[in-house]
Amino acid sequence: MNTLETLYFPDTALLSDRQLPLFLFFSRVNIVQLLEKQDAPSGRLQDTFMDSAFCQGHTPHPLAGDKERFLYLINDIKNRKDDYAAQLSHITLASLSEKKTNENESRGQILSSLLGRQSDKNDQERINSLWQARLVLAIAEILDGEEEDVACELAFLEDSEADIFNSLKGSDEDTEIAALQHDLGRVTAKLNRPRFESVQKRLRAWFHFTQNSVLPSVPVWSTSREEVADILFENHEKKLSRLPEHIADILLPARLDPAGSDILQEIESFMHAGRQALEYFYSIIQGSQELSQKQYLDTQTEWEKLLDSRYPAAQTGRKPAAFYRFDEPLP
Repeated sequence: MNTLETLYFPDTALLSDRQLPLFLFFSRVNIVQLLEKQDAPSGRLQDTFMDSAFCQGHTPHPLAGDKERFLYLINDIKNRKDDYAAQLSHITLASLSEKKTNENESRGQILSSLLGRQSDKNDQERINSLWQARLVLAIAEILDGEEEDVACELAFLEDSEADIFNSLKGSDEDTEIAALQHDLGRVTAKLNRPRFESVQKRLRAWFHFTQNSVLPSVPVWSTSREEVADILFENHEKKLSRLPEHIADILLPARLDPAGSDILQEIESFMHAGRQALEYFYSIIQGSQELSQKQYLDTQTEWEKLLDSRYPAAQTGRKPAAFYRFDEPLP
């Protein structure tokens, strides 16, 4: 069977069951990691896939002797959550997005002090900027973990709300109940919507962190963040006066449950069952086969039937995945 790999960005860790559907479509998901594999934070979801053939981690700039200092800073941010953590977050985010100023020089000196090193100016600026990018991405990982915990709590609350609302049906307070449902929906949507500015800084940090490094040569880069796609589309249109070419759309489960059965075996079985549809989609995405509208629609139908048989929409939900061709490398 032909295979198709992807590079997943700007996330630097696997923390959510909403990331896992990518593994149903790609033969391997490559991801940039902030630490060398043996030093990466442990987690069941991350370990399960990083230790398999389905996922490959890449560390553009291994920390080597500086890893203890980096881990100390990250643990301090996680555990203290006080003004120091907020100031460090401000330092790292601001340094990537502002032009050189006296204030920036002061921030660089603060970071140099934190890192406990002195060197010539140019080398120090390069080291500092790389650390800043790594810290921005690390802070983003921390926030992702916290948001994932919130998302799990919200899912539990939504189930509880459904039970409450169902028990109140038929009462004289239908209008009040509808208003409450509307308010809860707005709160949930607001919690799940990341700030555009934060996503922009994270994306900038990711590209800075991977600059001048050897990334896996794959034909497809993927993201689960619509804000990232918006930024890249806007950049493409600004440079070339047109949007990227739309290639194809497929449906994927919105989430997969990593608990219970052997999820790696489950994914392998699914890809084997869907190999004909996958090979067709691969050929369309890579431009090696001319698009026939009938065959394309027929293959989509077959794919969706397979999804329904293995991952019913009532249990796993559905999310569209869209593929676009960019006219130049994303960086």
